[in-house]
Amino acid sequence: MRAAGAHTSCPLPRRFVSRFPGFLGNAAHVLCRTADYYMQMTSRAKLRQRLDLLLDEHRHLLEVAFERTPLWRGIVHESRRRCGKPTCCCARGELHTSTVFSDRSGERQRNLALKGKILERFRGMTEAYRHLRRNRARAVAVQREVLEIFDALEVARRQGALERYARDLPPQP
Repeated sequence: MRAAGAHTSCPLPRRFVSRFPGFLGNAAHVLCRTADYYMQMTSRAKLRQRLDLLLDEHRHLLEVAFERTPLWRGIVHESRRRCGKPTCCCARGELHTSTVFSDRSGERQRNLALKGKILERFRGMTEAYRHLRRNRARAVAVQREVLEIFDALEVARRQGALERYARDLPPQP
């Protein structure tokens, strides 16, 4: 097990760690490793700017959650297939095409040949579903980055406090 200042990329001052062994324990290393990228590459002001941009993006991504359009899990796509008649053009390689709705709302997927307004209605619902899922995935990634920046800002603020006020603490006996 390493002491709290032994990690080479950890920004905590060694003099503090030597004066107060075990004070921060391994928690300092976890914070240092997760925030290491941000600490090396950016200042606190740039971290706050990035955090502000991420929060704006997060707000924008969450707007889809407040929409009232119906969602349907599935996809509308072109299907190409053979009919099986030996004299048909599909036997020579020119496959029959049709627009198919693949319904994935139940336990099993089923393909339905829909037409007209019904097809367009389900196309809209499936596109809205995919849009929601894409926004959800991006929101998760943004939230992870927000937490990493949050941790980096915590380490930076703690480091600033250590550098500024550690000398005011009495030495350990």
